[in-house]
Amino acid sequence: MQKTIVATTQFIPLAGGFWAFLGENGEKWRPFPPDFPQELKKDGIKLELSAELLPDAVSFVMWGEEIDIISYRLL
Repeated sequence: MQKTIVATTQFIPLAGGFWAFLGENGEKWRPFPPDFPQELKKDGIKLELSAELLPDAVSFVMWGEEIDIISYRLL
């Protein structure tokens, strides 16, 4: 399922650390694969993402929902 997400980037220092997106309403997402655009790897960047939700994804990181980024734009 595809979804439009407005969120802010944040580095989460759990399980070795990872980048994540925090939604305005408290939702949490993790990009998969975790190798996403370098320009987004900075705390506090606000953006709008078009993403595919991956509800069946399996990860050792028990934080948020995994998404596959289709496109994004900085806000």
